[in-house]
Amino acid sequence: MIKTIDNIETSTATMKFKNNILYIVIKEDADVDLLAVKESVKARRKMQGDEPVLVLVDSRKMWQLTKEANYYSASKEVAELSKAMALLTDSSLAMRMITNFFIRMNRQYVPTKMFNSEGKALEWLNTFE
Repeated sequence: MIKTIDNIETSTATMKFKNNILYIVIKEDADVDLLAVKESVKARRKMQGDEPVLVLVDSRKMWQLTKEANYYSASKEVAELSKAMALLTDSSLAMRMITNFFIRMNRQYVPTKMFNSEGKALEWLNTFE
């Protein structure tokens, strides 16, 4: 994999490569809207080019994700950047509902699964190497 940048920070997330997995950690109390997702996609393209990678998204501290951001995040254009995506979420009903909706929308393009444990998420991602 060709990486031009190892880590980057956007208005709502920090991103870094570790063991060939792209970690995207949503900042605490982030209100993720469509512009924020587009900013993250632009940052990902700088980091990974157009080559799909394994992705772990830690959304446990996120405040909310707008409907428009959720739809765009699950679009084919964004999904093409991922081989597989593990989503770390807290156990709140609201976050589980948002995450499950995203998974249903994204499933058609890339394997996506929700986890409460980073270890289990990494174990699952590594099956796609």
